[in-house]
Amino acid sequence: MPMPKPKKGESKDDFLERCMGNDTMNDEFPDNDQRYAVCNDLWRDKKKKEAMMGKGMRSLPIQTEWRVTRNEGEPVKISGHAAVFDQLSDPIMGFREKIAKGAFKKSIRRKDDVRALWNHNSDYVLGRTKSGTLKVKEDDVGLAIEIQPPDTTWANDLITTMERGDVDQMSFAFAVVKDE
Repeated sequence: MPMPKPKKGESKDDFLERCMGNDTMNDEFPDNDQRYAVCNDLWRDKKKKEAMMGKGMRSLPIQTEWRVTRNEGEPVKISGHAAVFDQLSDPIMGFREKIAKGAFKKSIRRKDDVRALWNHNSDYVLGRTKSGTLKVKEDDVGLAIEIQPPDTTWANDLITTMERGDVDQMSFAFAVVKDE
C-alpha cells in the first residue's frame, strides 16, 4: 500500500493522526519518532506544492518550434520554448497572464539553478542548468530551452509521446516579481 497523502481540506493535526496510525507507515517505520518525521515530511511536501501553485504554474500551448532531435552519435535533445512573450494565457481564475520580454533575464544572468521537470515532479528531472543538461536563454520569442534528457525508461517514454504529438505543451513554475 502507498503512504498516505494529505487530503484536500484536511488539517495538519488530522493528517498527522491518520498518517501515524496508517498500517503501511507502522510497518515501514515502526519507530514513532521516525514515522512522525516522515509524516511531517509528507505534510511539508503538500505545502510546498501548494506554495508553488501560488507562485504560478501555467500551461500554455507551444506556438513555436518544438522538437525532439535525434542525431546519430549525439544525445537526444528536446528544444523549443518554455514560455512565449506577449501572448495571453487561457483564463486563470478570472484573469489572464502575459509574459513580458526580459522576464527571465535576471535569473539567466545570475545563473540560477533551473530544472526541467516532467509534470512538475522533482523525481523526474529532464535536465538542469547546473549540470549542463538544460540550456536556457531569452530570444525574441520567449524563453528558449534545450534539454538533454536522461536515458531512462520514463524519459524515453516521454520522448515517444512527444514525437507522437500526444504531449505538445510545456508549463513552468515562477515567482512573480512585478505585475500590473
